[in-house]
Amino acid sequence: MKSKLHFIFVLFLFSKPFFAQELLPFVENFTKSNYNGDNQIWNATQANDNALYFANNNFFLRYNGVKWEKYMLPNKTIIRSVFADKDRIYCGSYNEFGFWKRINGKMKYFSISEDKNIFNESSDNEEIWKIFKFNQKIYFQSFNQLFVFDNNRIRKIKIPFQISYCFVVENKIYLASVRDGIFIMNGNNFKKVKSWTGFENNIVHGIEKNNNKTYIFTQKNGIFIDTNGQFSAWNNPLNKLLKKELIITAKFIKNNMLAVGTAFKGLYIIDLKNNSYSNISRNNSLKNNSVLSICLDKENDLWLGLDNGISHIETNSPYQIFYDNSGLLGSVYSLVNTQNGYLLGSNHGVFKYENKSLTLLPNTQGQVWDIQKVNQKYIIGHNEGTFQFKNNSISKISNINGGWELFKSNFQNVYFQANYSGIAAYYDENDFSKFKRFEGINKPIRYIAQNKPNEIWAADNYRSLFKVEFNNEFMVTKIENISKSNHLKNDFGVKIFNFKNEILFLINSIWYNFNAINNKLEKNLVFNKTFKGTSEIIPIDNLSFIVIKDGLLFVINQVDGNFIWQLIPEKYYEGKIINHDTKVILIDNKLYINLDDGFFVYEIKKPKTGIEKIEVEAIYL
Repeated sequence: MKSKLHFIFVLFLFSKPFFAQELLPFVENFTKSNYNGDNQIWNATQANDNALYFANNNFFLRYNGVKWEKYMLPNKTIIRSVFADKDRIYCGSYNEFGFWKRINGKMKYFSISEDKNIFNESSDNEEIWKIFKFNQKIYFQSFNQLFVFDNNRIRKIKIPFQISYCFVVENKIYLASVRDGIFIMNGNNFKKVKSWTGFENNIVHGIEKNNNKTYIFTQKNGIFIDTNGQFSAWNNPLNKLLKKELIITAKFIKNNMLAVGTAFKGLYIIDLKNNSYSNISRNNSLKNNSVLSICLDKENDLWLGLDNGISHIETNSPYQIFYDNSGLLGSVYSLVNTQNGYLLGSNHGVFKYENKSLTLLPNTQGQVWDIQKVNQKYIIGHNEGTFQFKNNSISKISNINGGWELFKSNFQNVYFQANYSGIAAYYDENDFSKFKRFEGINKPIRYIAQNKPNEIWAADNYRSLFKVEFNNEFMVTKIENISKSNHLKNDFGVKIFNFKNEILFLINSIWYNFNAINNKLEKNLVFNKTFKGTSEIIPIDNLSFIVIKDGLLFVINQVDGNFIWQLIPEKYYEGKIINHDTKVILIDNKLYINLDDGFFVYEIKKPKTGIEKIEVEAIYL
């Protein structure tokens, strides 16, 4: 019975692609256990001090990127809105509004509405849901009234209809009524925008202008556009999908990038240049699918106020993440880009990723160590043999199993492969079924490198470093155990690194190079001094590489003879690095680094040689 169920499950894997995460911006989530507050984040803003401020029900939150602070209003009412202007963070609540200022390292609240008798009996249930600035005045908006704060005086404007929100667009205040359409405010008067039809009994949650087009975001009927007076529904394939969902908020990130927050499906980020989109939700990154607010910070990153928590989406970061939250992909050991996506090799098999779908290739279940593109085909080192993927078809080309590494010789038209049973030479790049094994090496070889014709350095998977010499017919002429002849007592887990055509060896935490004159290993002074304590070095190209030290990844570039270290922040890979099997693939000036459940992408930046400025905001004791 069990075998029958297993057979059905395997058929299901082969017959249907399953959900997989696409390449997305990195998402950093904060829950109430992080900021020690309430669930809902109704509103967010960034002030001149670069800190983020949040309306969190009973709490006013401040986050400076390191430390969370939590405050309450003196009357302990629910906070619905925040808005930063200069050194003030205005705040709206139930029958209350005012501002916070930072004094002596703490936030202090100053009420504007207290004792002003501006909330009368007819407005006994007024909550300030939005705060905005217009013509140098601060406006506090409830669903029925506007309170205008100017030169320490308050002017009240009664709105003759119930509204959802006000929106400032091109020096005009638009009011979206709940039942009567959209109006423009002129002084104390309200004029309906008659050309925008169909908004009666239609709640509007956003009005934004971008590239000479005005976008109107409705709660239940999708998005509409006014282009130079021509009004219509948004002609975008995504609009049909959004009509089935509840739009809560929207904001343009850049001229051609739009973020739309929904009640049930998280956030959509849309590229208006090609109509492509990404959906960031609980299926992949968010902790909650209900997006209540969006704040765009000074770095063009997004801060989402959720129904339960906060998400920071790094839309302007050089880092992107791909991972499969279903667990079917497994740990990724190798990847290559294809014309329409990627080929991924994991401990579960070979997967093809195209059009946001991840598919396990048939008959490839098992451990995959390496995938390399050779001309128009892909050579795959697999636990069960060596495979070839070509013309969208997979086939087994040899029984050489456990291909850890494949590289092309700089001296001969041949590919060498380190595998479970030694070293293989594939001497016809058009037909990888033709190969020769290196006789005399019948043990697992993990790493190989070459810097001379007819000579290969090989590291055993367990212990020992070998120098292998061979003739033009790939017949082995000499095998020498170099670590043994150099009397190294501990030569377990030897690693080989080729830098600027010089081969270095990491043996028992010491870096060596080989002196061919006296046939001796010699300690490399530069690497032992500069990279002491590193557990791994992974090449990128001839001038740069990545090191792992104390569990952290650093990109290393050599500039004017000096090594420049650039830290890759740990949050992008924390707890997900595959020890001793980290791979770095360079594709179009981007580094692809494998992880336990996917990979992350780092866009290479020019190394900084100066000292970065550090600002101390306060000292917490």
